[in-house]
Amino acid sequence: PFPPLFQELTIKDFVIPSLVADFDVAWNSLNGAETKEVFDLQSMQTINAAVAAVKEHLGMQAAEGSDKPSASATHHTLKLYGLYVGQVAVMVKAEMVIDQRKGGVKLRLTARSESEPVRTLLVSLIS
Repeated sequence: PFPPLFQELTIKDFVIPSLVADFDVAWNSLNGAETKEVFDLQSMQTINAAVAAVKEHLGMQAAEGSDKPSASATHHTLKLYGLYVGQVAVMVKAEMVIDQRKGGVKLRLTARSESEPVRTLLVSLIS
């Protein structure tokens, strides 16, 4: 059997966090090649906690300092970029807002990539 180190693979094992010169230009170039989903992150009490958790979970590079919302933020957009195995570019916009009714954070996750399976995989990993 394999040692414990090799028994649990996550998306971070397949994505290289990467820098992108202009996130918005790259994002717009992939218009239409996207997968979206909305999630309720009820265990998250702040935007900062949700930003840190999503970034850590997906293992991607934050663009434009978007991983540093203000301490009192009630809404925020996290922009992430990375290269999936085989140099497949993948981008994520994670739009977050404090859910005043239910508590926690509501997350609208949009992934863009020319590869539909990669987009779908990234979005499915949040649920």
